[in-house]
Order: sequence, then C-alpha cells, then structure tokens
Amino acid sequence: MNRPIRKSLPLHRAVRMTESGIFLKRIGPGIVVQPIRYAHRDDYYLFGFVEEGSCRIGLDFEEYDLHAGEMFCVRPGQVHCLVDEQTVRGAVLFVDAACIDAGDRHVLTEFAFQPHPMPLEPSLRHELGELFAMIDRRVGARQTSDAEETGRLIRLLASAAVGMIAGAVRQSLRGRSATGRQVDMTLAFRELLDRSPLLEGGPARYAAELHVSTGYLNEAVRAVAGTSVGRCIHEELMLRARRLLIHTSMNVREIAFELGFGDAAYFTRLFTKVVGISPSSFRRQYLG
Repeated sequence: MNRPIRKSLPLHRAVRMTESGIFLKRIGPGIVVQPIRYAHRDDYYLFGFVEEGSCRIGLDFEEYDLHAGEMFCVRPGQVHCLVDEQTVRGAVLFVDAACIDAGDRHVLTEFAFQPHPMPLEPSLRHELGELFAMIDRRVGARQTSDAEETGRLIRLLASAAVGMIAGAVRQSLRGRSATGRQVDMTLAFRELLDRSPLLEGGPARYAAELHVSTGYLNEAVRAVAGTSVGRCIHEELMLRARRLLIHTSMNVREIAFELGFGDAAYFTRLFTKVVGISPSSFRRQYLG
C-alpha cells in the first residue's frame, strides 16, 4: 500500500488552531471541513465520539473500529489518522493539555497503556452529545460575540466533558490488581519517558529520578503495564523508530542519529532484536 512520505512527522499545535486551547470538529455526511487522513501528532488531547455509524482509526501501528456509542481518547504525541470513516456521524473534541485537570490527565495516561474503544452508557452519551453541541455552537459564535467571555464558557464546557470522560475511564479501570502507589509510580515513569527526547541511562536512571530503587520501579511497572522498565524503554524507543521509518523519508542512519544512537549498526541490531525484523525490512513490509 502506498502512503505519503514526509521528511518529518507533522505536529499539529493547539496554539495554531485556537486561542482558547479548545476546538471541535464534526464528522459526517455533508460536513464541509474534511477529517485529517494522513498520519500526524498533536500536542493536545483528542476525544472522538461516534454518534451513528462506524469508523476505523489508526493509532501507532494498531487499528481500531469504533461504533455508535463509543469513544476513543488520543494523548498528545501519539501518531494517529482516520483510516476509514464509512458512514460515521460524530464529533472530535480537541483540548490543550493545559486545560485538563491534573487528576484527569493522570487517568487518561493510565488508560493509554491499554487503549481501546470505550462504550458509553446511554445517559452519558446523551449528556456528552449535549455538551459537544453547546461547545460547537459557542465555537461558531466567537466571531459575533464577546470572544473573551465565549472562550471562558467553552473552557468550562470542555472541562465538564473531559471530567465525564475521565470518570468513565476510571470506572473501566476498576478491578486492576495494581495498588494506587504502583499506578502513580508507573504514570510518573511514563511521563519521564514522554519528556525525554533521548532515552538514555536505562532503568537505573529513571528510578533515580523518581527517588525509588530500580527493583521497586520494575515491580510497579510490571503490575500496571505487564512488562519491565527496560522493556518499556526499548518499546518506546522502537515505537519512535517505527514512526520515523514509516512516516518520514529519513534513512536508517539519520533515524539512528535522531534517536541518539552514535552507531547506526547497533541501532539496527537492537531494532531487529525488539521488533523481529530489520529497520529496512520493516519499512518495505509496511509500505509495500
């Protein structure tokens, strides 16, 4: 399958889209604004809500089918695209991370360890539909009303919507065997990975930054994510490598240096060990 290749992976920034840090797009028949179909990243959260029909989205080399009454959450930095909207009618709410309560960001990060389409209770679907509609109306009215007051109302409505979504996520996460302390530690580790442009130092480095022993960090991460700290680091590194291989025109040597490897041959060996095939073979296999 032929896919568009770019020199760099597009990053959409909230500040370029809206002054309030919040905007909403409708998806469906007759909608003038077309959905984005190429792979890209955002620096904001995305909450997609399917009202009718179905669609398929791609998220970091996995594809998910969404049906009526389901929602999907995408965190900042995750590579995603709309693969097939079929007969879908719905809405996508985009929210700058700065507009989301720390507790809600916390639970959305935990959800991202095992992302999946989330069915919503009928009452929640109705309430979210009403909130999305109110946000949509006020976003459209910003040019003809008091922009500052309208922006404040949009943020309040979006905060209510995200709070309800986070509440549903919390409900879906109940029953896990990990303790609250283990979840907190794993999320702190995840945030360190997200903030690190170069994943250097191994498990001991992250344990030191979190002021715990390497053994305890491994125990916590295994309880929440089902794998070791070292494996998480390698998987994140290889995820970044796969994104660059598929979504940019950088060659293997350039990608190795971009990810902090001084030796492209070592990068190739590690990629082959973790992913199962060489970087060049992965690119050919995926792009066809």
